[in-house]
Amino acid sequence: MQTGSSFRRRELFAMALAASISSWRSSEAARSDFWNDKDAAEWSESERERLLTNSPWAKRVTPSMGAAGDAGPGFGGGPPGGGPMGGMGRGGPQGGGGGIGGPDVGPGGAPEFQLTVRWESAAPIQMAGKQSITADPDFYLISVSFPGGRGRGPGGQREDGQAPPQIGPPGAFEGGNNPEAAAKTARLEVKGKPPLQAAKAERLAGDRMLMVFDFERAALPITPSTKDVAFSVRMGPMDIKVKFSPKEMMYKGQLSV
Repeated sequence: MQTGSSFRRRELFAMALAASISSWRSSEAARSDFWNDKDAAEWSESERERLLTNSPWAKRVTPSMGAAGDAGPGFGGGPPGGGPMGGMGRGGPQGGGGGIGGPDVGPGGAPEFQLTVRWESAAPIQMAGKQSITADPDFYLISVSFPGGRGRGPGGQREDGQAPPQIGPPGAFEGGNNPEAAAKTARLEVKGKPPLQAAKAERLAGDRMLMVFDFERAALPITPSTKDVAFSVRMGPMDIKVKFSPKEMMYKGQLSV
């Protein structure tokens, strides 16, 4: 039979354990929200990298694959009539040449690498990256970046000024590059509202591994009470889908999208 003192000890232990878990969760939450607790100038390189790759504004996603041999629009298919898509990227003349093709796939047809989908127009993302993407107050800017590009991270370019080696299956970055076709498939969706198609898409100047999509803000207002915002796009044989939670995308007390 359990004595009163034994029961009390168990009760106190349970209370202490609950308090410890609560304290740990609070400290974890504080660390996860460093962008609200510290000025941007105080962010470490690892914190900046985290903001750009794994935060409320940046999600890693494994794309699903379309039917075999289906090039589709976007990276890899090239514009109608053949030939790569050239022209200007954001911030200056297009660099690098070439484009991006569909990736090699593993067992079951799953791509063997992840992409990063990032809300480029958000203030924390604007401040975290050394390579600037000009924000337009009338548009949400959302990017899709492939492994191996210069990207937006603090270490996105080597000390010798060259782009880092491409990461991913052989042949994943060959073929034409078609921003116009990708823009036609890019969507932002909020439950209960019509999907919003991208107004345009552009490659980041000097980095053929990153494409930025523009969505008109006035056509799809987003507030802190908006439950989820889903971004999707078809790029070559890849279907890319990811959800963002506006209630988590708060910076210094304000929604930042």
